[in-house]
Amino acid sequence: MMRTAVGLLAVAAVCSAFSTYRLRIPSGLGVPGVSAVGHENKVGGGRPTQFGKDFERLGGRWTKALCELDSDGDGATNGQELGDPCCEWRVGLPTRPNPTSPGHANEFSADELAAMQCTPSGPPIPLAQQRVAPALVPDANAGSDPRDL
Repeated sequence: MMRTAVGLLAVAAVCSAFSTYRLRIPSGLGVPGVSAVGHENKVGGGRPTQFGKDFERLGGRWTKALCELDSDGDGATNGQELGDPCCEWRVGLPTRPNPTSPGHANEFSADELAAMQCTPSGPPIPLAQQRVAPALVPDANAGSDPRDL
């Protein structure tokens, strides 16, 4: 009885640890129909997918290198599939809608792949370099002297 309880606790701890991996990738909790993008079994467990292997090999976290790979070989990068086509995602930031699994090959049309491309807004311009037109503030005394017209 005691061995069974210890065994179940060990399995629960391992499963819990791996489920936290989902929090380390964009849309990790939001890929429709796939709760384990790193496993061949889409609901978890079993052999890892190439994405799972790449994730582990690259440190178990979201990196630009992992983002730019096409782990499942379907023509879309891991970042494009998970809603981070520009590879800028950080924990807590939103992603694009309709993510797909980078661990399970999908069939994308040319139009779908084009829509997944990075469209950066560009780096922010430092305030010191911004050109702002001076604000026109009405003069309270304007109009009292005919020369102001």
